[in-house]
Amino acid sequence: MPRFTDYDIMLQLLRIYARADRSLHIGNILGAPYRVGDLERELGHDITFEMEERAQARQCARELEDAGLIVPTYGDLSNPEEWMVITEAGRSALERGAIDELDAALFKLSPSFVDMRRGAWRAANSTLPDTQRQAAHSGRELVNQVLHAVAPDEELIAQDGYQTRKDGRGPTRRDRYKLAVKKRGRGWSDTDVEVIEKAVDLMEAQRTKLDGTAHSRQQIDPQTVSDALHTIDMVLRLLLV
Repeated sequence: MPRFTDYDIMLQLLRIYARADRSLHIGNILGAPYRVGDLERELGHDITFEMEERAQARQCARELEDAGLIVPTYGDLSNPEEWMVITEAGRSALERGAIDELDAALFKLSPSFVDMRRGAWRAANSTLPDTQRQAAHSGRELVNQVLHAVAPDEELIAQDGYQTRKDGRGPTRRDRYKLAVKKRGRGWSDTDVEVIEKAVDLMEAQRTKLDGTAHSRQQIDPQTVSDALHTIDMVLRLLLV
C-alpha cells in the first residue's frame, strides 16, 4: 500500500503554495533523490520519497493545475511553466479541505472513495492497454459502493414504511436511491429519484458499449471513457451533493 494518498499530497501541495507570497518552482517542492523537497518536509521530518512517490506527487501537481487550483505565472524565461501560484479556487479548496464538493462528500463517507474516483480518472488518461475500460469499471464500482454506504440494508429495513420484498431479495436499488436523496440535505422528490435512475441507466449503457468495444478488440475512444466518467461523477453528485 502507498504511504500517501493522492488526496493527502494534493492538500499538502495547496498548503505549501498558500503559505508562499511568491511563485514557487515545482522542482523545489518535489525535491530530488539527492535533495529533500518542501513536500517531503511538509509530510514529515523523516520522510524521503521513493522514485514512485515523487512521480505520484508530480502527477498530483498536474491534476491540481488541470483543475485550475494552481497556475503557472509564465514569469520565468527558462522555465515559464514550472513557477506556479495558488489561485482563489485553490484557496477555497484548501479552506473546505477538499479538492471539489464531490471529493468533500466522498471523503466524509470514506477517504478511499476519493482515491477510487481519482484513480478512475487517472486510468482514463493513461496510455497503457485496457486502462480506459478499467477506468469506467472502477467508476461504476465506486457508485455501487457509495450507494451501499449511504443507504445500507440496515437503515432501509429499519426505516418506517419499508416492507421486505416477497422474493426475499431485500431492498431494491430504487429503495437505496430514495434513501440517498433523502439524506442529501437539500430536499428531494420522486422526480429526483427518477433522474438518478435515468442517469444510472446511461452509465450502464456506456459500460456496455465499452465492454463491447473491448471484446471486439476495437480501439477504445478516450472521449467515450471521459463521457462515462463524467456520467459517473454526475450520478455521485446527485446522490451526495
